[in-house]
Amino acid sequence: DGRLVVPDAETRDALPTAVAATTLVASDLLLDDDTSPPTVAIDPDEPAMVFFTSGSTGAPKGTLVGHGMPLRTLDSFPDVGVGDRIPLLAPLSFISGATVSIGMGLTGGAGLIYDPSVEDLSKMPDWLEEHRVTLVGLTSSVLALLATGINATGRTLDSVRMIGLGGEAGSADDFAQITRAFPNAEVRHMYGMTETGGVADYVVGSADESGDGPMPVGHPRPWIRVEIVDHDGRAVADGEAGELWVTGRDVAFGYWDEPALTNERFVANADGTRTVRTGDRVRMRPDGMLEILGRDDRQVKVNGQLVDLSLVEREVELLPHVRDAVVSSVPTDDGGHRVVAHIVLDEATTVGELRRSLSGRLPPYAIPRAFFRVDDVPHTISGKADRVWLRESAVGALPLETEYVAPRDDRERAVAALFEEMLAVERVGVHDDFFELGGDSLSAVDLLAGISEQLDLDLSPSELLDGATVEQIAVHLADGHGATYRAVVPVNHATGPHLFCVPGAADTPLQYRPLGRRLAGVSVHAFAYRGMDHRALPDQTVAAVARRNIAAMRAVDPAGPYRLLGYSFGGAVALEMAQQLTDAGDDVELLALLEPSLHRGGTSRLDQSRAFAGRVHGRAIGAHPGRDASARLARVTAMARASVDYAQRQLHLASAGIVERRGLPQHEVFFQLHVRLLRAYGAQPFAGRTLVFGSPRFLEDAAADFDRLLPPESSGGRRRDVPVAGEHLDLVREPNVADVARALELAFTVDGERHLPH
Repeated sequence: DGRLVVPDAETRDALPTAVAATTLVASDLLLDDDTSPPTVAIDPDEPAMVFFTSGSTGAPKGTLVGHGMPLRTLDSFPDVGVGDRIPLLAPLSFISGATVSIGMGLTGGAGLIYDPSVEDLSKMPDWLEEHRVTLVGLTSSVLALLATGINATGRTLDSVRMIGLGGEAGSADDFAQITRAFPNAEVRHMYGMTETGGVADYVVGSADESGDGPMPVGHPRPWIRVEIVDHDGRAVADGEAGELWVTGRDVAFGYWDEPALTNERFVANADGTRTVRTGDRVRMRPDGMLEILGRDDRQVKVNGQLVDLSLVEREVELLPHVRDAVVSSVPTDDGGHRVVAHIVLDEATTVGELRRSLSGRLPPYAIPRAFFRVDDVPHTISGKADRVWLRESAVGALPLETEYVAPRDDRERAVAALFEEMLAVERVGVHDDFFELGGDSLSAVDLLAGISEQLDLDLSPSELLDGATVEQIAVHLADGHGATYRAVVPVNHATGPHLFCVPGAADTPLQYRPLGRRLAGVSVHAFAYRGMDHRALPDQTVAAVARRNIAAMRAVDPAGPYRLLGYSFGGAVALEMAQQLTDAGDDVELLALLEPSLHRGGTSRLDQSRAFAGRVHGRAIGAHPGRDASARLARVTAMARASVDYAQRQLHLASAGIVERRGLPQHEVFFQLHVRLLRAYGAQPFAGRTLVFGSPRFLEDAAADFDRLLPPESSGGRRRDVPVAGEHLDLVREPNVADVARALELAFTVDGERHLPH
């Protein structure tokens, strides 16, 4: 009678293999619920497969969808059969996984399994080549990433003859990378979703393609009816964008055990078809092909204005030095939204530069309020950008929106103007915080220099830790109080166990502000380098820096036990502090190191000078070879110029902390000083409890030095490595610092035997 029910195990055993595999997925999921499985109406005149999946768009995780797929869908893949090698790259819970797994069984193709959630994605090209794969189906962004890596090696994968791309809109650059890496492949840009099955597909290059618009996904399949509607459900005019509604007999019957969500998204029609509101924003081209523009639910209200996050994301991706970007929104306490961006950069840049570049292309309210640097955009198991994780990480990183209050006097207006200039933001209010607007510890150096030069007030980083709003800085201007200098300053004013942090080279306690916000139950303190924010002779060895820090720490916590953290150059200082404290009989409960710079060191200044002279001589010979007089003169001139530059740098280093410098010049001279101290430092082994944070590559490259200085648990020591996503600078910044904070909180709550957390 045209109705299909989930069979029992005995019936399944008698079915053909492909059908049995389909019903096995359905019944194993449904029968766990201890309820009667639904019946699904299908067209008795149209051979179809019916199955259930759990990865539906817009549905809560774990809900089920019944779906019928006409067998004629396989006609979209002509000549697929025996001899083809087809990898299953998506779970069976997604339409793409179910279609591939069942389709290969019905066409006679050989199925191969590669799980991108477990296997290293960078190894997939080698796997595809080794197994002579002929058909590939992936999301556009993931396959473009693979293709970029393949193109960088100069090779091609010639066995692949057909590629199916879907799951998201692809750019022209993506397709250019893909066609270069897979020169023999017919590339099909496909559209569909778990609720609808395949809706349309398009062979790239088979029709005119606009260079400045998204790649089309083709004409809707003849057994599918599509509508493009506005927010009120009315059909839009030809060529206008709107939400896509899909109608057909194959549309899912709804979400399992979710009647409210089913009623919101699905409509049962009198003719036996069903309509689903896809939530995708599309446009119909004049030639009848669909263009996917993004998610319709990615339009949010910001300050009362409608903002299309997909459009903002495209503009951010076009910025110089931005390799990838995901733009999302986080809610405000008044029911609105703030726009935030997670970006992958090729080169370092500032928040101000990013905002200034966007100012001519986006209205002010659409420019992201915060930029978070990540080393890579995380993806879900289906290959799409994991927007949920990124959005949640931004919610945790940003405080609630502050009410705008305009500057009330000249002092507040002057400070607000500095914020606007340095961070390229508009409409800064008296309650806006410099760091919450996107500032970091390095841009704070420029802010302090600007306050000194333009407002004639010297402030130290500790004053910004106490308060970095326009109003709080203006108070300092009003009372005329200059900078107060402290060797160790509280970062978060919390109660709980103390954590003492050493900044990286030439940085300030402000570097630990994000970590302090994340560790709400830990009293975080950070050290200031002598001479950085006031005139004083800086310490000339790592051991001297450590001794000064210990003296300042004892004034805060005389007895311990002590918990130390060091980042980069600060890692060497923290290690030296732990050794000095241990030698003095103090208890170092935890030493945490964030990608510490623990070089073998021990070279004298004389050795460093000799090495420098050797490098200069080698470069001069390489640049000016030959034995004639002009070549010899050029070499002598180059070496003399390098010697003068070297002498000037040494003079700057000798005057560090004594000669007054502000802003980046002060940062640069102290950075060179700390590099010199690090080269002369010979770290000694430490046997105490240690956590070393770093990227997997860093931990692998530095393993030999760590094993020598900090014996690991596997060798009877007490060191544990903690892999953290991100590049070197990311470890102390949002959102990556959240992973560091979670591991530290766990380390503070271990049992009385002080075992390291697993």
